[in-house]
Amino acid sequence: MAIVLSHDTALAYWQRCTFRRNRLRPAPLASGATERLAWSPQLAAELAQLGIRISGDDLLHLLFADQKLRPAPDIRSLPPIRAHVQNALLPAGSVLRLSEQVGIVSPEVCFLQMADTLSLP
Repeated sequence: MAIVLSHDTALAYWQRCTFRRNRLRPAPLASGATERLAWSPQLAAELAQLGIRISGDDLLHLLFADQKLRPAPDIRSLPPIRAHVQNALLPAGSVLRLSEQVGIVSPEVCFLQMADTLSLP
């Protein structure tokens, strides 16, 4: 899996999600992406097909399993990215597969990630 959506990006996806979560397969990993981000037109198209915005002022929040996998901040060919690192393993089912290259944290993990920035309601 090339990328794992997290934080604000995952929250925006789950807020407008119209299908049942049980149709998604758990990803074979229990943390963030385990390979360095390789941005491609195919990956951009896959995100667009999933309804993920990659333009404008919105940041694309991605989860990586290791600090060394984060993209360099000066790579201009990437959309605006906010890289997050999850060193510890997450419980099984915490990362779900949206497509062949795109994963997303579960709603439960998303709300844990966002707990310090969202209001209680």
